[in-house]
Amino acid sequence: MNRATTVAFPLTVALLLFSSLHAPPLFAQSSIVINEVLYDPIGTDAGNQLIELKNIGTGTVQLTDWWFCARQSYIAIPSITIGPGQFLVAHVNATGTDTPTDVYLPFTPTMQSVSDLALYLDPNFINPSSIVDFVQWGGVPPVSRQTEAVAAGQWAEGEFVPSVAEGHSISYDGSGNAAEDWYDDLSPTLGNENDDVATSVMDSPSRDDLFGRFRLLQNYPNPFNPSTVIEFSLPKDQFVSLRVYDIQGTLIAVLVDRRYSPGVYRLTVNAGRWSSGVYLYRLKAEKFSRTLRMLLIK
Repeated sequence: MNRATTVAFPLTVALLLFSSLHAPPLFAQSSIVINEVLYDPIGTDAGNQLIELKNIGTGTVQLTDWWFCARQSYIAIPSITIGPGQFLVAHVNATGTDTPTDVYLPFTPTMQSVSDLALYLDPNFINPSSIVDFVQWGGVPPVSRQTEAVAAGQWAEGEFVPSVAEGHSISYDGSGNAAEDWYDDLSPTLGNENDDVATSVMDSPSRDDLFGRFRLLQNYPNPFNPSTVIEFSLPKDQFVSLRVYDIQGTLIAVLVDRRYSPGVYRLTVNAGRWSSGVYLYRLKAEKFSRTLRMLLIK
């Protein structure tokens, strides 16, 4: 062994030791998730759109040179740390003073009703290994980071979260990397745990007995705690409203407020935050209107 090798070996070991002690934690990429997105707030969107990140890991993660990308618009996230189980809310196209829980991203384009949102741990946007999380909603945007997200195992080709009504958010249920792992959150909870009052709507074409006419069925189970299912059918494409009221007539939740194609639909409602009691749910579509009762017993 020559003199140069004798000197280089312990130096190399020391450098490797230093690198391992000071490198970013390996869980950083996988423990930060996009947890909730409010892309269509009530009123003017600009300055009111919100993105919530959550650290689902067990260690603190330093976000240094991390970026958002929405339909090829790139937004740098201010350097900040997120502790385990903590949230960071990004205010899009808004000004304010950054805090440990809120950051403001002025002069950025507003998110659209058909959009994607990618989270990157560095500005190497064409590298799939740099993408941390991804979601897209309302359809597949003409320009997006879907290709990189699919290559990174963060999404499936062609999937998207259905659009939601104004004032609702799309929220992540924590179970996977697919569109079905997101739901329509009736009561956005940016900066807190996602609301357990959630709904999902699925087409049920096998119900031939309902197809081709207006119908609103009795929820099942009934009584229920905390989840129940409401089914309705439509004979043609039209705007549908389905709302829940308490027995005094106070509006409790807007379950559906959008246009649907003809078909039979099943709506799952989780009323974990509602009080026990009788509730009325009312379906309106063109000239059709029907109200039924359901009973929550905790």
